[in-house]
Amino acid sequence: MTKLLTPIMSHRAKCLDCCLNQRNEVKHCGAVACPCWPYRFGKRPTSEDKHAHLQAKANQDERNRLMQERQQRADS
Repeated sequence: MTKLLTPIMSHRAKCLDCCLNQRNEVKHCGAVACPCWPYRFGKRPTSEDKHAHLQAKANQDERNRLMQERQQRADS
């Protein structure tokens, strides 16, 4: 019988899968913009983790917007 995972536990499982089941790698994960990053420990994220994730996501969105603008200018 398969054990049902909570959403937070499933994020933890994805992080472990991404890091080849190396717990230490999950701890030192640098993919802060990843949606799973705040939940990588299998617990509710701290306010500092939430803030770091949102800041990284905003930075990533801005970089993507700038790359799209450059691509549009290059295509013109």
